Amino acid sequence: VNTLPCSDGERVTIRIVDPNVAPANLEAAGLSGPGLSQMRSWSRRPQGLILVAGVGGRGKPSLLYALLRELRVPKKAIVTVEDPISCKLSRISQVAARPETGFGVAQAVAAAMQQACDILMVDRLPDAETLERVCQAALGGRLVLSALAAADAPSALAHLLHMGIEPYLVS
Repeated sequence: VNTLPCSDGERVTIRIVDPNVAPANLEAAGLSGPGLSQMRSWSRRPQGLILVAGVGGRGKPSLLYALLRELRVPKKAIVTVEDPISCKLSRISQVAARPETGFGVAQAVAAAMQQACDILMVDRLPDAETLERVCQAALGGRLVLSALAAADAPSALAHLLHMGIEPYLVS
């Protein structure tokens, strides 16, 4: 629930999410053709950062969950860091960040990196510290999945640079 005081009264937005529903695969999340092939190719790599960018309310978490469902195999240790956990996924260790207690997203990512996971999903990148830790995880041999609110790919790159990522890391 989000409220916003306006000149003619309060504006209220309620986001209803069924925590048990997520697309079963990338096709169900809306990918097809070359985009689907490219995403599957990237997700087979043992390390790196896959960043899903888009405006709010356009399905970034759904795409990440669909990708996690496809990557979920017994030999792979998968950890998610979420604020809050939006969808329960079996055979995946899901961590709820709680910034109000001092265990924010950056701290949860640092803790997850100590768990020897193969794949790390961070639902959002709220600050430069989180971005730095996510990059460390990707450079340290993990496949990292995350989302960033941006209108398009060039805007996402500009946002990453504004947050302090080293330009040589962006490709």
